[in-house]
Amino acid sequence: MKYRVDTVGIVGGGRMGCGIAYLLARAGFKVIVFDPQQDSLDSFKNRFQQVGQLLGDDPEQICVASLT
Repeated sequence: MKYRVDTVGIVGGGRMGCGIAYLLARAGFKVIVFDPQQDSLDSFKNRFQQVGQLLGDDPEQICVASLT
């Protein structure tokens, strides 16, 4: 049986979680990020943009669907 994955959940919005979320979003997946620490989520967008700049992308073109 084959399954189609279109949404991925990431637990942890720190550096590693942000990088994983970015690459998955870049590949076209809907990404949901969960982190129990609000300060980590607050700085997520900034880290997300830094990853995009590091990879030479326009991070505004990559969308994270939901931050929880």
